[in-house]
Amino acid sequence: MSTVSYPDLRDKVAIVTGGASNIGRGIVLAFADQQAKIVIVDLDVDQAERTAQEVKARGTEVVIVSGDLSKPEVVQNSIETAQSTFGRIDVLVNNLGWQRPAWFTELDSATIDRTIALNLRATIDMCHAVLPVMIEQGAGSLINISSDAAFSDVKQSVYGATKAAIISLTKSLAKETGRSGIRANVVAPGLVTPPGNEWVGDNSLWAGDKPVFDERGLQAVLKGIPLRRMSEPGDIAAAVLFFASDLAARQLTGQVLSVSGGYAMPC
Repeated sequence: MSTVSYPDLRDKVAIVTGGASNIGRGIVLAFADQQAKIVIVDLDVDQAERTAQEVKARGTEVVIVSGDLSKPEVVQNSIETAQSTFGRIDVLVNNLGWQRPAWFTELDSATIDRTIALNLRATIDMCHAVLPVMIEQGAGSLINISSDAAFSDVKQSVYGATKAAIISLTKSLAKETGRSGIRANVVAPGLVTPPGNEWVGDNSLWAGDKPVFDERGLQAVLKGIPLRRMSEPGDIAAAVLFFASDLAARQLTGQVLSVSGGYAMPC
């Protein structure tokens, strides 16, 4: 996890979607280390509770919103819960992501629809719901989690398309909302491995006893990463904290930061 201190994040209110497992958990705990107040939005209640206990152990406040963000009422509940509990919303991290890796010709319509609903539509809906709050406050930070798949990869065609759309969405919002004191940026992770089983819930790609990669597959992946190491949740969380901080990133908006050890190097 990041050890950099961002004093301006203390007592700020951050919503993190998909905040219970892996990348989301890393982001939530990084905010907790900065003594921010956190709203975890996740479908997996048990894993969210485990992550929330880690937050409380760090001495800050947290609340959980459970539900499927493809449903408008869950989106609205997330915003209302943050406002009613903490009185404001300073940071929104749209981390929720879902994919079923497959060749494009093998994708069925239900998988395509689910991928678009959870990756893109939920991000659009959360931004649409939170921006009136941030505009009224005259300040806020949107941080949307894209993926290196946005720059093309095999078996990630529709997933990558949604993540590319998130980049376009964020850049447009940066231009529209900057005059209201709002910054909008993108973090694009590569493949991120959880540090242990406690970092993932039952719905995670990494859940279960069967490894995502055998040793041969892992070495093949590492050969494509210039820094020769897999990313961990703390690597992504460090980039998120940087963008969230007005002290560190006050003049940055509409930017895309790839955090993948050099696997992708977007312009």
